[in-house]
Amino acid sequence: MKTGFASDQHDSISNAPARAFLPRLLIALGLLNPAIPPAQLSEIGERVERLCQTRLGDLKLPPNIQSLFEIRSAAYEDKIMATWALLMALLNSMTACFSFIIVPWRFLLFTLGMRLLVIGVFLASFYLIRKRRVRSQAHLLVIIPCAIGMIVDSLVSQHIGSADISRNLLSVSMIMSGTAILFGKIHSRASIFLLLLLTLLLSWSLLASPFFGLANDFGIIIFYGLTMVGLLYARNHQTRIYQRLFLFLIRDEIRALNSSREHAQLTSIAYTDRLTDIPNRRHFDELAERINAAPEKLLPFTICMLDIDHFKNLNDRLGHAQGDRCLRVVATTIRNHLRRKGDVLARYGGEEFVLLLPNTPAQIALEITERIRLAILALNHPNPGTELERVSISAGIAAADQPVRVESLLLAADQALYRAKTSGRNQVTA
Repeated sequence: MKTGFASDQHDSISNAPARAFLPRLLIALGLLNPAIPPAQLSEIGERVERLCQTRLGDLKLPPNIQSLFEIRSAAYEDKIMATWALLMALLNSMTACFSFIIVPWRFLLFTLGMRLLVIGVFLASFYLIRKRRVRSQAHLLVIIPCAIGMIVDSLVSQHIGSADISRNLLSVSMIMSGTAILFGKIHSRASIFLLLLLTLLLSWSLLASPFFGLANDFGIIIFYGLTMVGLLYARNHQTRIYQRLFLFLIRDEIRALNSSREHAQLTSIAYTDRLTDIPNRRHFDELAERINAAPEKLLPFTICMLDIDHFKNLNDRLGHAQGDRCLRVVATTIRNHLRRKGDVLARYGGEEFVLLLPNTPAQIALEITERIRLAILALNHPNPGTELERVSISAGIAAADQPVRVESLLLAADQALYRAKTSGRNQVTA
């Protein structure tokens, strides 16, 4: 048993993030959040290892890992999409400013009004993304502003009737739609829908405009469509790269978790008495060093030494198997009578146990030890050939109200135990 201040040294399990540079960089940028419950990591461990060996072009995450990827990359994608919406609002603001230069005065009010509509839509999209008001339909915050922007540009172009202005507005529309596909937080089907929608809107805008000619119209549409398809492919490839980095990070976390578990098991073996399942002498000695470094934090501090009376007689008469059973029963009984998490029980050697009671005055420690003595006596565990014919314990107590080394206090408790033994056993001496 490791409890309280004693548990800090040997029971801690490291959950440090992976040491690989690139995953740590992604965490720092907010792309990946390193917190996943250990149980969930264990469930997906083997599948993650296989996926890490998959070719990038064939990579496809199963639903449970895909959902983890989406959750952990949500914050990063929200930042990217919010930045995109803000930049598109800025782009349209610059376009509105240029309207004072290139748009005839009689069309200026109409042009500015339509441009303010597009700016308002992109700012609304930015606000909703930042506040995370639309989670399940986040792709609409990309599709709707782009569609409105392209419709507005087409209406303005047709209303003004200028080839130069139409060409400039077409450029703005292509920038909005291209960056939407590349940076917008939309899944593949929504990206394809956005591509088709914007291509149709562009086709309607060009075919309704008398400025470019039919051949130019089809050339622009084909160029636009191929560009958008290329950007869509780039977006999908970029997503696979992020997924691969996510898998590497998860694999490193799983390996770190497994390593931590193995370390914890080895530590438990090294510092736990295998027979009684309580801390052993090695644990006690290292704990004593920590206490010696800062004893004032534990005052008043009490040590109790407990010893099973006539234990050799029990081994000789009933055998070592019954002796081992007696040790386990006594250790369990003592442990069940500890008051707080800070109280520590350790097997000191053979049939001898030691109790560390921090922030406990001698009188309280005496009462605790006396209850333990009576509880062990009430077990009626046989010890034939002794005065009581059952197992009993003797105990010695030493307390300190001012800083003192554990070794000195332990020696005083051992001397008190010796007095209890020489005074007839089955008693507690302070």
